[in-house]
Amino acid sequence: MSLHLPKHHWGTRGMDAYEKLECIGAGTYGQVYMAKDKATGDVVAIKKIRSLNEVQGLPVTTIREIKVLKCLNHPNLVELKEVVVSSENDDDDGEFDDTEIKSLMKQLLDVMAYMHAIDIIHRDIKCSNLLMTRDHLLKVADFGLARSLRGDQLFTNKVVTLWYRPPELLLGATSYDASIDMWSIGCVFAELYIGHPIFQGKTELEQITKIFDICGTPTTESWPDYKFLPHSSSFVPEKPKPKRLREYLMRETTARKRILPKGAIELMEALLVLDPEQRPTASDCLSSQYFKARPFAPSDPTKLPSISNLPPSHEYQTKKIRREQ
Repeated sequence: MSLHLPKHHWGTRGMDAYEKLECIGAGTYGQVYMAKDKATGDVVAIKKIRSLNEVQGLPVTTIREIKVLKCLNHPNLVELKEVVVSSENDDDDGEFDDTEIKSLMKQLLDVMAYMHAIDIIHRDIKCSNLLMTRDHLLKVADFGLARSLRGDQLFTNKVVTLWYRPPELLLGATSYDASIDMWSIGCVFAELYIGHPIFQGKTELEQITKIFDICGTPTTESWPDYKFLPHSSSFVPEKPKPKRLREYLMRETTARKRILPKGAIELMEALLVLDPEQRPTASDCLSSQYFKARPFAPSDPTKLPSISNLPPSHEYQTKKIRREQ
């Protein structure tokens, strides 16, 4: 979808043109709402930007997000419809079945393969940035942190929402690639089966500790370059911890009376490997045993039964519950 919006679309309608249905996410720069266009009846996602300094205008991340969205064209990417200016509900605890999860993961990996092939990384993959229509079409949203990998450059490691941030960023890496998105995808995949974010730290140190508790601590054999990262000496404990990811996933899914389908646990383990160089690409994942085994992901997701109640974002709901407590 090449973006060619008529000029009158930009900023000529106000928020009163939409009926806000519910808040589905919140962050540093604003909130994301599910809303309905009163004129057309279309259900949309509205990202409300929090203007911290009206003199300086929009945050640079917002401008960057618009710029990136104008460069992308994929059916599983959220479409920027318009910019508007401005002067609780049915949060059923539903869950996706195996076929629905496989369909979602296939669409997510398809769009990541597309983005990574043109050297764009998202840098904030998480459940609350994955929008699902009631006919099972996935739309990846929020490109405020997306960047091009073209050119030899260093990046900030203060990207990716903490619970989905890979270990190399937590250890201070500033040179990285699309493998950071693949770690986040692994977190999303696990979350869809266990019903909550797999690593829930409150600080960077607590986050990397939770990762090591489940994925084990790195060694020079399992991750040769980890010792060259700035925080390795302070964040990696001297006493090694064993990898127990498979055991953890089996226990958590059993507690929810779920059985992981063939190939699922192997794909999760591959995505949640500490060494970024060992993580599979999105294209590799699409060729994995998980997608070759039953139940198969439908070629047309809209053929699946319509969803009556979409499961909420675990990340947003978990944080909301913590605040209320």
